Amino acid sequence: MITLQNGLELSADSYQESGISKGISRGVCFSYRGKNITGEGLGIGVPVIKQGGFTYFSSCSYTVDRQGNRLMKKFLIDSMQVWYFLGMRSLFFTRLFEKASNLYMKNGILQKIFMRPGIFDFLLRITGFKTVFEPAGILATAYVTYFFSGQTIQIKGRIEKEKGFLCWIYILNELSAEFLNGVAETGIEKSLPSGWEKFNGRAYFYNLETGITFLVENFKSLQYADVCTYWGRERSENLNWAGFEFEADCNDLENVFDFSYEIESGKRQSKYE
Repeated sequence: MITLQNGLELSADSYQESGISKGISRGVCFSYRGKNITGEGLGIGVPVIKQGGFTYFSSCSYTVDRQGNRLMKKFLIDSMQVWYFLGMRSLFFTRLFEKASNLYMKNGILQKIFMRPGIFDFLLRITGFKTVFEPAGILATAYVTYFFSGQTIQIKGRIEKEKGFLCWIYILNELSAEFLNGVAETGIEKSLPSGWEKFNGRAYFYNLETGITFLVENFKSLQYADVCTYWGRERSENLNWAGFEFEADCNDLENVFDFSYEIESGKRQSKYE
């Protein structure tokens, strides 16, 4: 267990939670005063690959090195998200939901509709859809190193694919939506994002009760790739996450993608106030 200056406790255990993301490997997870505040979120520094109309996650990760305030995790990207309809596996609906997800991320109106209390869970129940993470062989391997100092976490990672192009890479950084329940920008309270939105680089999440903040910044990659930063928050019966995502277009990259960025987790006031 590593403790930051603001009291956040970080661990790299095998916690895989419940809800719609049950079974997916977490990155470094957060707790505060002994309470888990990662929730259904994936923790920080979690790699995901989209390829051929499907999304691939890691269901197996472990710590391979730990020295002082530094640790390295290895992720095997080995599971494909598949949608089932009335108990039957459907690659057609899986591809359809992937396209719908891309549209959802870019449409604030759809996000507001589906994130109304109970709507998402109600639709899953009446349509008979559910998502499953199935073994798919090892598509790629990721090594992510975390450096802890004060209230800053520096993250450096490498994603390796034995052959072929890397397609789309996503790096997820998520905590519980229950904990990240406030947003501010340059000292002014803002409304919480719904679903995913493009991030303007100035706002940050924080917890209303403790004042603990959560912000990503300074993303860099050694190889050239177009990278967009998104942030979002979803809270329902099966969804409980809030955080940031880096989306890298690696369709012209083969074999390797190296990246780095920082997470600032202070206490209000932040450096933007």
